[in-house]
Order: sequence, then C-alpha cells, then structure tokens
Amino acid sequence: MDKRFTFAFALAFAAVQSFGAVYYVATDGSDSAAGTKDKPFATLNKANKVVAAGDTVWIRGGISF
Repeated sequence: MDKRFTFAFALAFAAVQSFGAVYYVATDGSDSAAGTKDKPFATLNKANKVVAAGDTVWIRGGISF
C-alpha cells in the first residue's frame, strides 16, 4: 500500500506541475501585450521578467534581439 500511495502522490504532483503558463514572443509583438499567441511580447527580456518555474516561452519566427 505504501508504494501505491507514493506513486499516486508523485503522479498528482507531476500533474500539478504540468499546468504552467505559456507565453509567446514575436517580432511584431508588444511588451505591453499579454504574451498570448494572439498578443505576443516583443522581446525575450519581457518574457524573462514574467515567467516562473514550469512556464513555457515560445519564440515565433523572425529575428529577435
């Protein structure tokens, strides 16, 4: 029973950790935007300021500085 409890706890913990936020960066974005797919950030610096552990940042096509 102890192994099943440990497995269930680990599985629940992993599931909670998998719900991190997703942010987008694009060359046509704005740093005052929400960072969503439709309203991406303009710079990686802005994304770096808002992300937390478990979050994902997608960098869309183009040249970012």
